[in-house]
Amino acid sequence: MKNHCMFFLVSLLIVLNVVHADEILWSYDLTELPYMWTKANCTFSSSGARINILSLGWPKYGRSADGWLLTEFVVGSSDFDSLVIHTSQYISLYAGSGTAYAVLELQINGVPVNLWERSSSGPTFIDSLPIHEVMTGISNGDLLRFRFYAYAFAGYNQIAEVDWRLWDVSLTAYGALSLEQSTWAGIKAVMGCQFL
Repeated sequence: MKNHCMFFLVSLLIVLNVVHADEILWSYDLTELPYMWTKANCTFSSSGARINILSLGWPKYGRSADGWLLTEFVVGSSDFDSLVIHTSQYISLYAGSGTAYAVLELQINGVPVNLWERSSSGPTFIDSLPIHEVMTGISNGDLLRFRFYAYAFAGYNQIAEVDWRLWDVSLTAYGALSLEQSTWAGIKAVMGCQFL
């Protein structure tokens, strides 16, 4: 047993300098509104969430429409060095002579930062690639939340539309735990090994 533990420790030191850990903070299929989330102009079905907005440029010019899905708060921690938000999505944007766009926004202590954006100010634009955004530089105690936001503004006698479908969204925290390199006792404590 002593030799196996020693071999394992030496192998570990050669191969690894850092042990990486990850924790799924939340994961939802978006078939219903998650607890503590809010929404506007967003519906849910067995295939996920749908933000569908339409702006009409008649009888009055200048009508806009918007919709969103806003997550619960997450508190930044020194236990992780990065966050990853991932979701499957399909978006169709049409703007005529106006504008239509969709944004995934990170709010850090109330200050918005755009992580992902798609827009159109003309013909139809379609995107179905998953959203996968990595965030670093999050400080301990930061108050974080995410907003999926869609906006449409139609030009005169035009229409503008956003049809955004979202499903299987997750937020994962990644962290690094440095091994104690100065003492064998620290390494043995992490591995649970005892030498006689």
